Order: sequence, then structure tokens, then C-alpha cells
Amino acid sequence: MTQHDDGALERIDAETDERTIVAEHTDHWRYVNGGVYFLRTDSPDPAYDGLWYLSSVALGVSAAGP
Repeated sequence: MTQHDDGALERIDAETDERTIVAEHTDHWRYVNGGVYFLRTDSPDPAYDGLWYLSSVALGVSAAGP
């Protein structure tokens, strides 16, 4: 995951370099317990503002075992 200066939160697949915008208008984000929490602010629709969570399943992330 990376956050751009314009507030776009992007998922980058390390194997394929495929890039997917997960959310826009984000302020802070943190990877916790297999998912991503992020704060969305100033979006065009205020109903989308607030604290959001995306699970690792929703992000398409899987843990690699030894």
C-alpha cells in the first residue's frame, strides 16, 4: 500500500506491479491485523468520509507461509 500526495491510497502487487486505487481523499492509513484502516476526508460525498477498514481478503492480500 502507498499513499500519494493527492490522498489516493493505492495497492501495488509486488509480483505483477499491478496498481489499484483503493480509496481517494484519504488522510492517514495503517495496516493492522490483516487489513487496512484509513481515514477519508473531504470526499465529494460526505457520506463516504470517516474511518474505514478493508480486510486482507478485500485487498487481495494473502499471507505467505514458510
